[in-house]
Amino acid sequence: YAEAFHESELVNGLQMLLGVNFHRRVLKGDANKQLGQHDILLQKKYVQFAPHLRLTWQPGTYYYMDGGRKINLGSSYPVVAWDVEQGMSGVLGSNSKYMRSELDVQYHCRVSGGNTLYLRFGAGGYFYTKDVYFVDYSFLKQNNLPINRSEELGGVFQLLDSEWYNSASKYLRANATYEAPFLLLHKLLPATKYLQNEYVYYNVLFISQLHPYMEAGYGVATPYVDLGLFVSSQNLKPHRVGCKISFS
Repeated sequence: YAEAFHESELVNGLQMLLGVNFHRRVLKGDANKQLGQHDILLQKKYVQFAPHLRLTWQPGTYYYMDGGRKINLGSSYPVVAWDVEQGMSGVLGSNSKYMRSELDVQYHCRVSGGNTLYLRFGAGGYFYTKDVYFVDYSFLKQNNLPINRSEELGGVFQLLDSEWYNSASKYLRANATYEAPFLLLHKLLPATKYLQNEYVYYNVLFISQLHPYMEAGYGVATPYVDLGLFVSSQNLKPHRVGCKISFS
């Protein structure tokens, strides 16, 4: 895998990333024999060449200049990102022709005092697929960055099985995190000095075979460790209970 790109700010708040990526996948072993009676015949080599464009816009961005360097301070408006990739068949031996398009919207809303609501919505899919392609989204990934840099459990799916990230031709997602310094534990343990914030999480995902996948969770943040407890369901049936820990 190889990637080259250039990123620049066209106007205040509007970022553009323009690049190209190259994949070369070689089949190891006799997978066709393992498939048995299935009507699938895998090739020995798959090559993908794809130009890539991403536009990220946050209107009303405040900033200051540090010498010749521009320092962004954020905005009260949502961040909207559009990511598109065009697989081109026949370039450098490529045998993948497709178009991948994704939209991602993130918004931080100050509710009252230190309470904040983090919202994230996204949709995407593969279109005009004429040749073989491998599902590889930009905004729907297992290791995708959270929406809040100081709290790493919100804005992403915590208990979703890894195979679902690369098995859907189209998806629709929504993530919400509510942050409050005084929610539940502060009422039960008012004297504690290590509790900084409490969080309530809710995540939902619609893809072809999950309609929907849902997660709900509760978390706490301390100066040293963040802890989250989550429960999930698939197609309205109980799926999993889990715990995630993030060390500061």
